[in-house]
Amino acid sequence: MRFENNTLFISGDLTHAEAPAVLREALRQLGGVRMLDFSGVGKLDSSALALLLELKRRASGGLAVQGLPESLTRLAALYGLESFTQ
Repeated sequence: MRFENNTLFISGDLTHAEAPAVLREALRQLGGVRMLDFSGVGKLDSSALALLLELKRRASGGLAVQGLPESLTRLAALYGLESFTQ
């Protein structure tokens, strides 16, 4: 994970095993973040969606999202959460 130009780049696998540590680190850096970039995410499960929702909920001023893997977009659609992937 890295922060650059108001964007938080999330990378690596994002499953149940990794999500708690990724969330803790992302929350530490959330202050100046305006964009979440998931283009570096490999293997994922519903924990990735939970992480996205939690970060958007906690962000002041809102967060845009880019680079979502197709599987995460489909998962959000399955749960009727497409609007959170924008």
